Amino acid sequence: MAYDPTINAGNVIVLGLAILGFIGAWFKFGGRIDMLEYKMGTVERTLQVISDTLKAIAETEKKMAVMDERQLALEKIQAATVEAVERLRRGEGYIQLRRPTVDGEY
Repeated sequence: MAYDPTINAGNVIVLGLAILGFIGAWFKFGGRIDMLEYKMGTVERTLQVISDTLKAIAETEKKMAVMDERQLALEKIQAATVEAVERLRRGEGYIQLRRPTVDGEY
């Protein structure tokens, strides 16, 4: 069997169909690639929103930790104030007037 390099109608038809097939595939896959790029852009924007949200959550946690520290400091100040008032009621503070009982007296 030998190779026949002659061009005939069958070869031209096959070549034409192959070219049309390549052109059709190019347009079909080109549209899909555009859609894929669009979807990837959407995914990137969504990931950016998630990243910004996580940063905001981290900032909120830092602010909550600072508020917890402030609340703890205020609770310590309140406890010290209550203790000082109780000591004053008992006559052990800055004003010292010794009484035998403090029931009902301020």
